[in-house]
This record gives sequence, structure tokens and C-alpha cells, in this order.
Amino acid sequence: MISTLIQIPAGPLSLYCDWGLFPTEFTGDSRSLRITGRNIARHELIGLEVKVASHTNKYLEGIEGIVVWETKNMLWIKTRDMRVVKVFKAGGVFMFRLPGNDWVKVTGELINYRPEDRVKEAVRRG
Repeated sequence: MISTLIQIPAGPLSLYCDWGLFPTEFTGDSRSLRITGRNIARHELIGLEVKVASHTNKYLEGIEGIVVWETKNMLWIKTRDMRVVKVFKAGGVFMFRLPGNDWVKVTGELINYRPEDRVKEAVRRG
């Protein structure tokens, strides 16, 4: 098993966290861990920066922050003013910032599953 430390660069995430290093362990090819626009629905969303690009509930449009929790139907987004806003996945279009500062547009229906089921499915297919 390989153990490594990943440095979190200063940026939006540092606004919400008081830690800079965290350990991670993985086996196999590290390329399989990279989040891309093609596999984002199969990865963990907690910790990613997100913007609500559009939503059936117009009051939720424009909300941006960090995903701090996720359930089957909702994303909990911590905004810059430290509020936690619960946003339904269904009916929404979200923009996620990936490592490397690329933005990816994802429909809520694509990620409207339990997080553990999405990640398990990636392991089975991988």
C-alpha cells in the first residue's frame, strides 16, 4: 500500500478549512483517482467548489461554495459567508471546479444517487 501526503494549495478550500495537509492511502494506478469531466459522477463530491448554474428553484441559482455534505437527493454547500445551504440535486445544473481549476457542468440527475453507491459502481466497473 502506498501512503502519500497531498498539499492543499491556497485557494477557495483554504477559506473553509484550517488544515493544509491530509493523508491518503491508495493502491494501484494513481491515474484512476483523478477526477475528470468524464468520471466526476463516480467520484466523491465533498470538498469540491461548486456553483449552482441553474435550478428549477430560482432562489438557489447563483449559490456557490464548497460541498460539505452530500445525501442521495441533496448537496450541502457552505458559502463564503459560512452559511450551509441545502440544494436538491434534481432539477439543478451544477458547475464543479476540479483540481487543476477546470470547471465541469453536471446535471443533478446524473449525480442523484447515494454517494457510496456512485463510488462503489466505479470500483465494480474499473
